[in-house]
Amino acid sequence: MMISYDALFPPLVPIFFAILLYFQYAHTYFKSLKIPTLSPSFPFGNISKVVFRKQSINDKAVEVYNTLKSQGHRFGGIYFFTHPVFLPVDVELITNILVKDYNYFEDRGIHYDEENDPISAHLFSLYGKKWKQLRAKLSPAFTPKKVKYMFETIGQCGDEMIDILS
Repeated sequence: MMISYDALFPPLVPIFFAILLYFQYAHTYFKSLKIPTLSPSFPFGNISKVVFRKQSINDKAVEVYNTLKSQGHRFGGIYFFTHPVFLPVDVELITNILVKDYNYFEDRGIHYDEENDPISAHLFSLYGKKWKQLRAKLSPAFTPKKVKYMFETIGQCGDEMIDILS
């Protein structure tokens, strides 16, 4: 049995338009909050170059950061498909989020599996009580004085690695 295009086409049209309307609605989140954003594209949001591997996620973040900063904004937003992501630009605002207001921003949404992949449970992925305990353990190792003493050793190791790779 063969399905003709005429039979398949009518049901697909409303589904396509429903998906299109959903994406358009999802891409109005920052506009409704009056937060500056770069114009997203269907269906990728602001990460189409990242999806097609024409740009790394880090380069995209730097590009968005520089664009928002050059426009004089303290913060902005981008879309990962339909998921809105807040991007602080101002140094004071970043400091407030990471230090003073940490309790409000502690869940970073980064997945880690401490049981099967213990390396994934690092300081940047943990949150809450576990993050606080790990930070308390690591902080004494990274005092300014100790980092100053480590700097030369790390530089030497980096030079040796460059020699080996060359």
